[in-house]
Amino acid sequence: MRHFKWQKERLIEQYLNSQEEVLGAAGLDTNAARALKVEKVKGFMCDICCNDENGLETFALRCDHRYCVECYTVYLEQKIKGEGESGRIQCPCEGCSTLVDSKAIKLLAPKSVSDRYQVLLNRTYVDDKDNLRWCPAPNCEYAVDCAIGPKQLTTIVPTVVCSCGHHFCFGCGLNDHQPCPCALVKKWIKKCEDDSETANWISANTKECPKCIATIEKNGGCNHMTW
Repeated sequence: MRHFKWQKERLIEQYLNSQEEVLGAAGLDTNAARALKVEKVKGFMCDICCNDENGLETFALRCDHRYCVECYTVYLEQKIKGEGESGRIQCPCEGCSTLVDSKAIKLLAPKSVSDRYQVLLNRTYVDDKDNLRWCPAPNCEYAVDCAIGPKQLTTIVPTVVCSCGHHFCFGCGLNDHQPCPCALVKKWIKKCEDDSETANWISANTKECPKCIATIEKNGGCNHMTW
C-alpha cells in the first residue's frame, strides 16, 4: 500500500495482472514461507565487519544476504534515527532492493529504535496522501485534511486552520497569504531573497560618495579621493 501511495484500486488492478512484478517493485518477496529469525551459521564471516567468530549470531532477509546481528542493528539504527527512514529501508547489500519489514525491525532493533520506526512509519501515511499535510506550527503534531488538488492551486488559496489554532495555506504550507496564489508568493519570496543578497553585497563592497551620496565601488588605485 505504501509503494502505491495508498491507492487501493490501483494496487489491486496491477497485483491481479502481475503478482510477482508488483511484489518485486515494492521490494517484497513472493516466497514468504521461511520465517525471519536470528541464526548461528557454521563457518560464516560477516562481509561488513569481517567477524568470523564461532557462534556468531546472524540474520538475513528472504534475499539471503546474511550479516551479523550487530552490524544489522547498527545499520538499522543509522537508517531510522540518523536518516529518518522507515518505509523504504533496503537490505544492506549493495544493489539489493528487498525491504526490511516491521518484523525484522522488532527482531533486531532496540526498543528506542523500534519506537522511532513506528513514529516515522505513521508519518509516511500523511506524507503520501495528497489530501493530508502536517501542520507547520512549531511542536504541533496534528495533520490537516483538505480536498484541494494541485491543479486547483492556480485559482484557489486553501487556507486551513489546525486544531492547534495555526492558520496556514494547505497548498504550500506558508502562513495564510490570501488572495495571492501559491506560485506568485513563491516568486515574491525568491525575489526578496535575491534582493537581500544584493543588498548584502552592496553593503560589503561599496561606500557612499561623500559629495553626492551615490553608492560607488572602488576597484583600483589608492584610498585617496580628490574632487
